[in-house]
Amino acid sequence: MPSPRLTDEVTPADREAVLSGLKAFNTSQTGNPPPRPLAVLIDGEDGGPSGGLIGRTGYGWLAIELFFLPEDLRRGGLGSAILRQAEKEAADRGCHSARVETASFQALGFYRKAGYRVFATLERYPGAHESYYLRKELPPFPEPR
Repeated sequence: MPSPRLTDEVTPADREAVLSGLKAFNTSQTGNPPPRPLAVLIDGEDGGPSGGLIGRTGYGWLAIELFFLPEDLRRGGLGSAILRQAEKEAADRGCHSARVETASFQALGFYRKAGYRVFATLERYPGAHESYYLRKELPPFPEPR
């Protein structure tokens, strides 16, 4: 039996070896294909992304992994538009729900306003803060006319 190797330097090859094995196992157990990436990005003045949402869809769920907007782009409706666009694409891909994790100093109010409900809280993470796990059932989106 091989012995475990502890490291704090995970290479892309390390990650891919674990991820490909996990994807194959999950597909064999669920019959569903692996999750697909989904991103709604905002390009900055340099042409590269300056913020946006990154997640994945799979198993009927949109999983929001990262969501960031620079300060000067907040509170004008752009974040809500990005979230709606991601939710619509997820629904178009067959997702019935969305999930996200946010910290108490991040975007709890934003997600609640968008219809997300807290289903779990992790206290003292990070530090003196909390992490909230939220979910939302995705509505049917009307077809464009």
